Amino acid sequence: DTAIILELLDSAKAHLYTDNAESYAFADKAIKLSEEIGYPIGMLDGHTVKGGRWWSEMQWDSALYHYQRAAEIAAEYSLERFLINATGNIGFVYTYMNEPDSALLYLKKAAEQARRGNYRVALIEALNKLGYQYDLGTDYPSAAMAYHEALNLAQTLKNDELQGQSHSALGKLYSKIGDHASALKELKSGAGFLKKTRNTTSLFSTYSNICEIYSNKIVNRDSALLYSALAEQTVPESRKPLFEYVNAVNLGTLYFNLDQQDSAFAKFQEAFTNPLNSRLSAKNATTLLNIGSYYLTEEKIDSAVTFLNQALATSEKLDLFEVKILALNNLCQIDLRAENYKNAFERQLAINQVVKKLQNTESRNILARDQIERERMAAQYKFNLLQLENEAQRQHIEVQTSRIYLIGLFLGVTIVLMVVLFLQYRSKTLAFLKLVEKNKTITIFYAKQ
Repeated sequence: DTAIILELLDSAKAHLYTDNAESYAFADKAIKLSEEIGYPIGMLDGHTVKGGRWWSEMQWDSALYHYQRAAEIAAEYSLERFLINATGNIGFVYTYMNEPDSALLYLKKAAEQARRGNYRVALIEALNKLGYQYDLGTDYPSAAMAYHEALNLAQTLKNDELQGQSHSALGKLYSKIGDHASALKELKSGAGFLKKTRNTTSLFSTYSNICEIYSNKIVNRDSALLYSALAEQTVPESRKPLFEYVNAVNLGTLYFNLDQQDSAFAKFQEAFTNPLNSRLSAKNATTLLNIGSYYLTEEKIDSAVTFLNQALATSEKLDLFEVKILALNNLCQIDLRAENYKNAFERQLAINQVVKKLQNTESRNILARDQIERERMAAQYKFNLLQLENEAQRQHIEVQTSRIYLIGLFLGVTIVLMVVLFLQYRSKTLAFLKLVEKNKTITIFYAKQ
């Protein structure tokens, strides 16, 4: 029965990023059969797969329910390794549900449990998730420390998937704080490792992030289109709507930066009508801004004002200072054309205030980059020192083992020689005694004669 359950779970995991409905069906069968025979690992693993299915489709409440069920089963049967995974997954879902306090609570708990039990794979996964939560909370140094620790551990395990995910996480962080050269280096390293695995979702995400940098930060048309094509080739079926949305924004930004306004507008329109276009997201703000800018160049003032005001409202809520400056600047131009100088003056004052905030943010990012680099070097030094200590300890153990082996060998040879000598001595003694006895017999015989 357990063999059948394990086959069902393997099938569920194999279909997780390619056919989520099929994956869910296999996991459901595994759970039902596990409940019938009282097999806890089958039950909690099945719920974990079902949670992954809903997570990949961004159905957070459903994902949270199944991860909580997995945690309850793991706690009931004292399965610590599985409990750590479930705890980390719960924390990660809370991250996406924008509940940072709950997310940090569960993620720190998962990391502490994994560290205490020396579960290195679970610790790496927990650290990457914890780093992401720190990243969202703009605590970039803490995020970098978590990612670097995860990467160092993954390198010691030589685990391609975990190394790829850690490199990619660092790349996204570097991109956010403006170090785009380091971001590309880490993201490309991550893609190199992820290509060796079956995790096409992480690989697609990494390619999309590289495309975004080449589209918006280091504008390079050929590279942007190359990584857009690679993302399209690797995206699993269940994530295609997300790819279409992200890719439309990336390519729209690329064409806008290349001054190909019509192509850019077509892509931003595609992104705006995509069902995944969220009202409160950075990509949505970018989309609204560029559609409004296009309408302004086309002299469609009413439409331009509508979209620019929406972009301004979104950027204010999300503190997207660059978007806010551009939206205000375009609205200021419209006011000047309409000779509404009072509004134009107020918008210019607002622009000046936002510019100061942007400069403060950039200064903070520079400080964060410096701090991250210092802490990275310190952490790398400690890690290298630990590796040297472990190597020295290993060599010491090898020397001790060799010494014990040689001593044992010497003692063994000595014992064998002693046994051989004893047997030879004993055989000679017996032969001598026999000879003496025989001589006695002969002597007595001749004496009688």
